[in-house]
Amino acid sequence: MKFSCEDLNDLERIWPIGEKLIAPSGGNIVVAGSFKGRYMHYLVERFPSAGLIIGFEPQGWACDEARNRLASAVPDGKWRICNYALGTTDGISTFKKFKTDGCGGIGASDDKTNAVEVRDAARSLSDEVFGEISILVLNMEGSEHELVPFLFEECEQPIASIAIQLHGTEDQCLKTHALIGTRYKLVCEDFPTWCYWRIL
Repeated sequence: MKFSCEDLNDLERIWPIGEKLIAPSGGNIVVAGSFKGRYMHYLVERFPSAGLIIGFEPQGWACDEARNRLASAVPDGKWRICNYALGTTDGISTFKKFKTDGCGGIGASDDKTNAVEVRDAARSLSDEVFGEISILVLNMEGSEHELVPFLFEECEQPIASIAIQLHGTEDQCLKTHALIGTRYKLVCEDFPTWCYWRIL
């Protein structure tokens, strides 16, 4: 399809799972690690009949850029951005690679100026998203290896599909890949980067 701006057309060409994603009319989409909103903007245009598209991003400056981008391109009520990270508990964490797209929890920094808010993902999804999540996009720079098993144990909301960019060691990626495969059917992958599963 043709998107409204060239960087979305570029994303369509380079994102190996983009054209395989499925979101029914009214379905909610969650992007954890939404950064400056490019993937959210892509998903809004790709699925114009979707319900709420909500992003979670711990870096305030990136949230501001995402909000500016989406506000100028997407109807009100179709999207929301939360300025915190999804995790296994509530708290404050210091992330590495602050002020970049690689900001995340693996190899967390001791620099207290890199502190970000983290909230319990199961409760946050229940609070922020009403009903089933059609697509859960995880781009979390390694935090996915703790978050996925936590959600499998604690999240009561149905999640129809998971798109994930795996980071970390090969063993970590293989373990998380195998765990998701116990509940979901692999649709496509470019392992160890982007993989996409739908519920069995």
